[in-house]
Amino acid sequence: MEENKREISECLQLMFFHNRPINICADNYRPLDINVTHKKGMHSADKLSKKSCRINPKLIKLCTGIVSIILCVSITIHSNSFLHNSVNSNSIVPETTKSESNQNSIEVTLSLDKIPKHIFITSKKANAQTLFPCHKNDEFVYVEYDNQKMMELLTHEYNKTNKEIDQLMHHIVEQSDLWRYTVINKYGGLYLDTDASCKHRVHDWLELYDLRKLSDQPSSPSNYILDQLLNHVTIPFQKLVTDSNNVINVDMVIGVEFYGMENPKDIQFVQWALLSKPNNPILNDVVNIVLENLNSINDTKGNIEDRTGPKAWTKGILDFIDNHSLFDQQTLQNLFSWKQMDTSGQLIPLRFKESDEVIWLLVLPYRAFGYYGYHPHEIKETPVLQRLVQHSFKGSWK
Repeated sequence: MEENKREISECLQLMFFHNRPINICADNYRPLDINVTHKKGMHSADKLSKKSCRINPKLIKLCTGIVSIILCVSITIHSNSFLHNSVNSNSIVPETTKSESNQNSIEVTLSLDKIPKHIFITSKKANAQTLFPCHKNDEFVYVEYDNQKMMELLTHEYNKTNKEIDQLMHHIVEQSDLWRYTVINKYGGLYLDTDASCKHRVHDWLELYDLRKLSDQPSSPSNYILDQLLNHVTIPFQKLVTDSNNVINVDMVIGVEFYGMENPKDIQFVQWALLSKPNNPILNDVVNIVLENLNSINDTKGNIEDRTGPKAWTKGILDFIDNHSLFDQQTLQNLFSWKQMDTSGQLIPLRFKESDEVIWLLVLPYRAFGYYGYHPHEIKETPVLQRLVQHSFKGSWK
């Protein structure tokens, strides 16, 4: 036993205290073939082989095991120390890692505060809101136009006489279409058809869709929206969202009438309910398209949707997005993919060339304003709480 202890001690001394490698000559071990520096000169593994081979092979295995443990512990301690110092100094952290860390710490808040609290409706007779109330929006002021007041606004805004308006638009519903775009662009607020009613307060719309705070949590519907704003826009996030608290004031909220199931560009937007700030360049473009259509498309009942209705409305919005979106081209091509739209909707940053201001367009999923039950079975109708406006489709214009 004492002999074994002595041999182990000699073996370890050769390896550590004299900086000499031990030449393992036991069966199934490869000899070392290195030179190491020693204060008395160079020592090769061959010179040590005779000394080391006198040791019992079992003891060699034992020494080797002890050395391995010591080396592992030493490497672990030094590695942890190195990583700790490196992280503290930020000297070797990859740029992508730092970027991801910053992105995860960003919190973005959405607000509808820029939109005035008006609800505009039009009808042949007064007090139509008593039939289709939005009583939940007590903070909103009802502004109702009958046919006469509607005509007064159109003649004033477009410098036309009553007769000229009637000649341009034989059907009262076309006048109503142009009026809704015009009155919301002039004053801002919520427009509703008289056969549409509110299911929830406008103030609660963002919360109901989990969009008040954009979250990077994978389970959150807003995760996709936040990722797009951080990683798929053509300008830095700091220039996209200039508010010091990362608050985005939404300028316009619209809904989907139906998706383009095969082609995302075949989407059509609801125009029986729309929410917007005043002086909205998007609405300017919609109005300009309508005015062009009045002179280029025959004024027949079958052309109403193309001239002033939802097709003209949708075209104006899509054209504006194509011309002014801040998303990269790949994101823009798949912007209205129905599967993604039906989950979280889309928040689209737009920059009008005549201004540095970013315009924020929020497009909500089908179930927000859509006609429940009238869609492909893949489309979600739930959760029911996310149904914001109910449209009765009375179709009085037809």
